[in-house]
Amino acid sequence: QRTNDGTWVQRFQPSTSSNNKDYMDCFGKVLGHFLDCSTWASQPAAMTPLGFGREHLGWTTQSCHELANQWDFSRSQVVLVPHVPGDYDGANDTTTTTTCKYGRQFVSHILRNKQYGQQRPWLPPSLLSEKDRLIFQPTSLGGQWQGPSMAKMVSSYMDQAGDESDDEDGTYQTTVSLLNKMDIVWPTDDWIKAICVSRSGNVSRSSVARIGFVQEEDTTPDKELALERKHQGYIFLSSVSFNSIDLDCLSRMVMFEPSSPSQQPRSNNGSLVPHFKSISRLYEGKKYPLQKDYGVGKSSEYLSWFMLTSACLSRGAQGYEATTTKGHDDSSHQKSICSYTNFELGVLFCSRLQGRPNDRLYCYNPSACSCGNRASSNNSSTKLIHLPIPFDLRPSAYQQGDLEDNFDFCETPFFNEIPKGTGNTGNMKFTPYGSALGKRELEL
Repeated sequence: QRTNDGTWVQRFQPSTSSNNKDYMDCFGKVLGHFLDCSTWASQPAAMTPLGFGREHLGWTTQSCHELANQWDFSRSQVVLVPHVPGDYDGANDTTTTTTCKYGRQFVSHILRNKQYGQQRPWLPPSLLSEKDRLIFQPTSLGGQWQGPSMAKMVSSYMDQAGDESDDEDGTYQTTVSLLNKMDIVWPTDDWIKAICVSRSGNVSRSSVARIGFVQEEDTTPDKELALERKHQGYIFLSSVSFNSIDLDCLSRMVMFEPSSPSQQPRSNNGSLVPHFKSISRLYEGKKYPLQKDYGVGKSSEYLSWFMLTSACLSRGAQGYEATTTKGHDDSSHQKSICSYTNFELGVLFCSRLQGRPNDRLYCYNPSACSCGNRASSNNSSTKLIHLPIPFDLRPSAYQQGDLEDNFDFCETPFFNEIPKGTGNTGNMKFTPYGSALGKRELEL
């Protein structure tokens, strides 16, 4: 086993006329629609989701959308979150139907319904704090991220508009206030190298961390060390992408540190390189009201929601905002859209605190796990469901101290490639790798 992956499994029974109900966030409808979109986008003569179902699973349906009527998805414990390429109405538009929402737009729609759309909301105000953090753990970090576009993404997931300001820099302050709620969890080069050493027993000579101590036999003294790793953890960040990202966005990077107690398999020697991706809202409010009002047990961390997803932190996967012109002549006007270029799929685990026997709260490291206990009408306590998150939810930041005066990274993030000529330019100069490379060039 080379990587750390995440899996969710639930069995659904065949549908009957009595249990086939119309749910707003129906698992079956979303799944069928997503598979249909994937089928329509397939290349000619390629195996499609519908074709695979017919050939290997015995489907007799004319479209994947019909799956919603064939299986009882009403007991689904998660919400499917699809990403489908295309241009859609702005990130926080809640007037369109759910079939026209994808990615963070869909998450925002679902979470708003869980907060306001029911007499007893799943997510009461006591479970949503202004201090909550958005924990983004990708395995690929795309380029071209600008502060305002990433802040709008945070706003969608957190359903917060940011702290408005009357100053001339009000828009910038809003961007900063939103970005400050986010952590981008990313492994260091040293950590990845240590895992590779424990697995293979030797050190890669192309390690970024060794640039300051490169021997003459590693590379000629008048040339930069070009780095291109293959199959080393399936984590992707190039120096070219890194240099194209706003420093305001890079300032949100924190180190991937193994969680304690360890969530790794006992048979594994050391940690595994992450391959799964996740997004979560870490509760930062007062725990006592939850414990008092809902019978919540003690736990190291509470999570309002947690999403296991295939979507990494790229503009194609997360969507980026743009404007388009609608109408002609005097009727034309600009409209905000959110554009996606990737097919992605995630499962959203949403906590539920309604004061009912089936209440559940997702958490990390509870004092006593109750996920295997059956709900009882005589027991009003909330079921704590432990999620085996393998990374520390409160890790160290790459940039420490006052960021207005010092942008230096205390550790070098893991890069899967550093093309020649990019190691000591732009944002790379703030990494230990780029700094060592710059000093070396001065000495030549």
